[in-house]
Parts: sequence; C-alpha cells; structure tokens
Amino acid sequence: MELTLHEDKGINPHLTTCPRCGGVGDEIVLLGAHDKKVTCQDCGQLHYGETKRSLKHTCKNCGESALVEEAIGDNEKLCGGLCTKCEEELESFQQIVADGGLHFRCKECGRQGVITACKKTQDIRERGLEMGLIKTIDAEMGIEFEKCVEHAVQGENDDKD
Repeated sequence: MELTLHEDKGINPHLTTCPRCGGVGDEIVLLGAHDKKVTCQDCGQLHYGETKRSLKHTCKNCGESALVEEAIGDNEKLCGGLCTKCEEELESFQQIVADGGLHFRCKECGRQGVITACKKTQDIRERGLEMGLIKTIDAEMGIEFEKCVEHAVQGENDDKD
C-alpha cells in the first residue's frame, strides 16, 4: 500500500489506544496526507483517514448519512488493535469458559468478564441446554446482568474506613 505524504507532517505518525481498556496501544498509525476523520452521528462509528466524499456520504457501518468530518489533531491518539494485556486476558477468559465458566456483561455499567466454573454455572448451562439456548452442555455461553448489584463481589463496592 502506498502512503501519500502530508506536505508538512510527512508520514504523520500517531500513537494508538486499546479499544478495550483505553491503555497505550501496540501500534503506530502512519496517516500521511489522510489526516481527517468522519464520525457517524447515528451509530457513533469513527472512520479514520476518510472524508465524507471518500465514504460517498454514507457510513460504512450503518449506511446512514449523518456524518461529521473533522481534522485529526497533531497529538491525537487513534483507536488501534487490542493491547497485549487485553489479548492475553481474553485468551484466559476463553479457557475459563471452555472449562465450564460463563461469559458475563452488565447492562448498567458495561463491565464484561467471566465467571469461573462452579455448581451455579453448571446449573445455568443445564438450563440453557433445556431451553434450547445452547446445543451442547460445553458450548460457549454467557449471561447478562441488568444491574451492577447482580455481579458485584462481596466487599467490592463497600466504603473503606
């Protein structure tokens, strides 16, 4: 792929952040002359290095046309791939689920994680099998909590004296 150099900034390098934890990313993006970004006002998708014109005035994600174009700041960090720490954590989550645990997420706070295998997770898996939510007892499965109090660990949110 050929990079068109920016007339003042050359290769125009930008650091990245991890989309999962917000920490420092493992990548450097070379924007060159492509120093614009377009945000879709409907779905929130960011399109880096694009213009409304290059997108043909429609979002690649949802197809809507409510797009806002702006310049990428000189020191702005861009969303990149997962950092090494997050990749390793997600791999460990996969192993916990493979060993009988469950994925979880909370609607209220957005937290995501896993619950290690225990009698309760086995009961949930059996119930999922009975209800036809999964085809085999060892299939990947998860649960969704409505409120934080449903997943809070005892003492996690207690006030410290």
